[in-house]
Amino acid sequence: MPPGEARFREVERLLDRRLSEFRQSPASAGLSFHERSGRNYYKNEVLFWLWKIVQDTPVDVEVERISVSLEYTEPRNVGDADVLTVLVQSEVFRQGQISRIDRRHEDRLSVAQVRDVGFRPALQDAFERGRNLLVKDAP
Repeated sequence: MPPGEARFREVERLLDRRLSEFRQSPASAGLSFHERSGRNYYKNEVLFWLWKIVQDTPVDVEVERISVSLEYTEPRNVGDADVLTVLVQSEVFRQGQISRIDRRHEDRLSVAQVRDVGFRPALQDAFERGRNLLVKDAP
């Protein structure tokens, strides 16, 4: 097994375990979880671990959606930093229509932080940032 894949497999197990712990906690109430990972090389040049976590809130005839995507990619070089990309997307839309508001923010999260404290603090921060992106457009 190439060193990049070996490291990916090690981090993948840690992330799966920590995400499972978060999903079983009360903090995950009202969230939906969607896996988009590429965990084998079939049709993928690089392995990646990717989950999209979504919170939908109906507001009148519209939906406020905050999505947080967490992605870890197989390291290309030995010694590359183990980090996740955290993409926050905040939208307001009517079903079947284009989003009236669509704001995004990207950040990084160290795998060491996830190992030490789990996903809860980072996800709470990401969803708070998502709410702030929506408030920015409030009248």
